[in-house]
Amino acid sequence: MSAYVMACEDIAPIVEFAVQHNLTYRDGHHWRKADKATADALGQLLVNANVKSVNYRYRENEPAPKYQHKAPHKLARRVRTGPDVDAFLAVVADAVECLDYQACEPDDWRQSDAFAFLASVNAKLVRMLAQRVSR
Repeated sequence: MSAYVMACEDIAPIVEFAVQHNLTYRDGHHWRKADKATADALGQLLVNANVKSVNYRYRENEPAPKYQHKAPHKLARRVRTGPDVDAFLAVVADAVECLDYQACEPDDWRQSDAFAFLASVNAKLVRMLAQRVSR
């Protein structure tokens, strides 16, 4: 498959999930919590990783688009309860998997802050799904 730069609205569910759950993530040598104040920076971290990968793959030097966080859609408003929670979790899981694939080209991907952030999101998703299944 070919690599492409994901649209910011396709990355937004990942950021929204992290913000709604105050997810802890690594930023260099520090641990931080995702919140509304860090949403733009987190989205930009992911966009930058995606663009870096595409540039690496195709030997280009394209700039990353600016990420400005917006709640992705109505499903994001009910992430903790309600009938749409499973649908939103599926949207987030799909976005995580896609971004991991689209950002994996550089040799340092698995050592990057973006990878660590995605791993934190994925771990939280797995815990939430396991709890839902065990009920």
